[in-house]
Amino acid sequence: MIPHIYHIVAPLTEKANYVFDRLDSTRYDSIFRGVLPKHMLKILLIQKVEGLGKKGEIVQVKSGYAQNYLIPMKLGSIASQSDSKKNEEALETRKRELDVNTLKLDDSIKRLAKKRMSLHCKANEAGTLYAAVTQEQIRDALYETYGVKVPEGSIQSDAIKSVGLHPLRIIFKNKGEFRMKVRIFPLTTNVSRDK
Repeated sequence: MIPHIYHIVAPLTEKANYVFDRLDSTRYDSIFRGVLPKHMLKILLIQKVEGLGKKGEIVQVKSGYAQNYLIPMKLGSIASQSDSKKNEEALETRKRELDVNTLKLDDSIKRLAKKRMSLHCKANEAGTLYAAVTQEQIRDALYETYGVKVPEGSIQSDAIKSVGLHPLRIIFKNKGEFRMKVRIFPLTTNVSRDK
């Protein structure tokens, strides 16, 4: 009589499960003492990892991902309890800074409400500028005129290549967009030519 496949495989799988459970418990219980499931680890990120977190964050990942990728590639290390406390303090500090920045941003939006800005640029007699107005020039003018710092890349407009009134869109993170107008004046120099 041929034994059923269950009678052969079942004892082997039970023994294998016991061995793997024993390996996992001896390997990680001393570090985490049952805080996480056996297959999960807390990792302190040394560098930014796309889709996982930023540098300095503590993330929970599967042990295989941590052991085979994050730790060997020097992207993370196993987090200790002191790292957890430092991370919580850093998160609180970031939250306070974010609140302060939000208040500054609200104040900036109020100061810019219904304002116009003017720039003087070199232009020919037809009103065409010699060089297009850049976002950096607009940001500098906003700071000089109203004392408002606008983040890089948040100003959107069509290419400004002529004298006149042009619309701008300023997009603030988490606050939506803000519209204003900029007037470009010609900066002419009267140079007389001797013939």
